[in-house]
Amino acid sequence: MQLYTAKSTVAPGGDCVDNSALRVAPITLSILLLCSFVQLLPSVFIVDLLCFDYYAITEEYEIWRLATGHFVHSSFDHAFWDLVGFSACAWYVESKRSNLVVPTLLLSVTTLSIFLISPLTSIEKYSGISGILYAYLVIACWIWLTDNRGLKGWIPLLIVIGKTLLEIATASNVFANQGWELFYPAHLLGLMTGTIIMMTSKPRAD
Repeated sequence: MQLYTAKSTVAPGGDCVDNSALRVAPITLSILLLCSFVQLLPSVFIVDLLCFDYYAITEEYEIWRLATGHFVHSSFDHAFWDLVGFSACAWYVESKRSNLVVPTLLLSVTTLSIFLISPLTSIEKYSGISGILYAYLVIACWIWLTDNRGLKGWIPLLIVIGKTLLEIATASNVFANQGWELFYPAHLLGLMTGTIIMMTSKPRAD
């Protein structure tokens, strides 16, 4: 699906020029609209019914929280920065490699949920799309790297690595004031998930 499709034209000298417009990313747009709508709901509703809550899941069997917790946020600032980053990265991936969008979403949600519910962490409550965002982020960086050789191709990936290391070292988010303590393992799991998706995906046919 595209916003519109312009025909290719032939430039002087015979080279074909692609005038196609930016692609619409329906899955990315749907998730963005869903998260934005949920964020408009009363904060008590978000926390009480939708966020990941270990006790509510294990004792009250509110299993839906394993999925919904990734799409709600603890504050407007948290939601704004997460959704800006997610929209940019997921849109880029969907416009370049649309076949990776759904597998990345499903694998990142599954991986994060299993980790959150496992004995590997003692976290009681969690919310935010940042783990999913980081999965798309590493894929976007990889696609950019394959399309842009040299230092230009490495710059986004180096920025991501630097940001992640800074957040681990300071135990705080670089941009957002979440209202809750930063849970950086979600970022690392997202990076791992994105890496797995890229390593197991077929090369793009040019």
